[in-house]
Amino acid sequence: MQTTNSARIAIAQSPLGTLYHPRTLRQQQARFGYFLVLPCFLVLCATVFYPIAQTFIYSLYTNRLNQPFLGTPFVGLANYATLLTQPAFWKAVAHTMEYTCISVAGEVLLGLLVALTVNQNFPGRGAVRAAVLIPWSLPGIVIGLSWAWLYLVPFGVLNDVLTRIGVLSAPFSFLGDANAAMYSVSVASIWRQTPFAALILLAGLQTIPAELYEAAKIDGASRLQRLGYVTLPLLRGPLLVVLIFRTLGSIRTFDLIFAMTRGGPIDRTETLSLYTYRLLFGFLDIGLGSAAAVTMVILASIICFIYIKGMKVRLY
Repeated sequence: MQTTNSARIAIAQSPLGTLYHPRTLRQQQARFGYFLVLPCFLVLCATVFYPIAQTFIYSLYTNRLNQPFLGTPFVGLANYATLLTQPAFWKAVAHTMEYTCISVAGEVLLGLLVALTVNQNFPGRGAVRAAVLIPWSLPGIVIGLSWAWLYLVPFGVLNDVLTRIGVLSAPFSFLGDANAAMYSVSVASIWRQTPFAALILLAGLQTIPAELYEAAKIDGASRLQRLGYVTLPLLRGPLLVVLIFRTLGSIRTFDLIFAMTRGGPIDRTETLSLYTYRLLFGFLDIGLGSAAAVTMVILASIICFIYIKGMKVRLY
């Protein structure tokens, strides 16, 4: 025993023992990990963090391009105070939340249904998986214009089909009706983004061991019970990823809505992105528009924090 302890002490005190000490190995691995992450972090700093910081700085000044004689005086948080007193801002927040809830709920539910379907073994499964991704690969402006044509009054495809089969007695303005416009835009968003949700959830489904389903089946669990007690609990991580990414995407959606409604009718589909665009490029108010953009970032961050705390899922 004494000889063994002496040998351990000798190895620990030798250069070889120092080189391979567990703590030293962990430190080396950590440094190597930081080295690998550094390029990505620098790119994020240049393309994300710096623009956000610069936008926040702009929001602290009065800068109206159509009134250059006013200069650019420092006003602190006055732009934020002005923004919070604007009824149009709160309408845009409400529209953003409505659009986000409808779109994300539809995308997650349909994405889960598609993922469960293409996860089965059937002839042509590879072709179906490839076809499912087509809507996600198209630019938002193209999809927006395509759906606007489908909704066109009175010669759009949707109106023509619904009129022929008797669902509508006369052509209906899906994008011109204040009650239907938000749902019409959300349907286009769901059609576009469902493949993303399906792809993430399909990857999660393929990590679930088949033995769990076999054991549940032996215990007499039905398909619905296997879905509720096996599939969904093990999909919490992928579901959280889908919820975060699609919530962020829905909050900042601009191209799709702009192509379909320009925020109309009567600002019914004007979300925070379009409201910020109107401040910056319509009223040429850089300070107030920047404050709206920063507020949108804060709102998205709060929602993501609630998601993570609510689901209590480790992301690593």
